[in-house]
Amino acid sequence: MTGGNVNVTKRVTEKIANARGRTLGADGIERSIVEETELNTLAAQVFREPNAKLFLSYLKSITINNLQGSGVSDNELRHIEGQRYIVALMERRIENGRRSA
Repeated sequence: MTGGNVNVTKRVTEKIANARGRTLGADGIERSIVEETELNTLAAQVFREPNAKLFLSYLKSITINNLQGSGVSDNELRHIEGQRYIVALMERRIENGRRSA
């Protein structure tokens, strides 16, 4: 599936969810708007503390900011990308929570 088709599919899925009073979260899972807002607010609150920010910075240093060479195996790459996804998801929820506060 090409990038354009993925974006169209996501927009259609979001419209269907919104019509039912639900929304697609940063993780692509459909939840009530209240549940999604609560998760984002919680993430923003948890990572507001200086030590939490330092820990998130550490997680970014070992995932998002850690580049791999050409010798990485397919399995290692999949594992690394999963880690990056989780850290990026945390950052997205934190930002969404800050915007809605």
